[in-house]
Amino acid sequence: MPLNTPEERRRAESDLQKLAKASSKDGGFLPLAELLYRIRETDSEWFLKAIEAAGIKPRRGFALAKVHEVFGGGSAPVDRLSRIGWSKLATLSSAAAKDPKRIDELLADAERLSARELDIMLASGEALDATRTVILTFSPDDYRKFEVALERFKAVRKGRGFARKERALIEMIEVLAELQGWSDELDSSG
Repeated sequence: MPLNTPEERRRAESDLQKLAKASSKDGGFLPLAELLYRIRETDSEWFLKAIEAAGIKPRRGFALAKVHEVFGGGSAPVDRLSRIGWSKLATLSSAAAKDPKRIDELLADAERLSARELDIMLASGEALDATRTVILTFSPDDYRKFEVALERFKAVRKGRGFARKERALIEMIEVLAELQGWSDELDSSG
């Protein structure tokens, strides 16, 4: 519902800062997300000014508007969305928009996974049941070699990191095991 009249716009502007302050409390982000979405749908230039007036960063403003666009139409109970939080919902919004039939499944993933695990799952497309995290530290030269190897095994650059890096690393291990004759050890470990 657009905010076309001057009175509607003034009321929206006066609500912005109040809603932005309340957004840090449990579930308080949902009314702010709805208002930002309505402003975005009314006037994109006003939307940028509204984000600034609310005192939030542009990334958060755009994410909140997207959260309302995808999840605000009653696609899930408000209390469930509040528990999950705006950051995880923003992470899910693209996948949920592409396939609305998966919203419940995606929300269930968001409830059981950390934000980082959710990012990994969405990037790789693989479920993360019983996963393990490994932290590797490389010298700059060794990291360059690691990057080349990941790209050779079809990991995909994503920002400063890689998507599919776990799958690429496992494929490297499988190739090495096959070449050196110990691939049967990979299958028998449990």
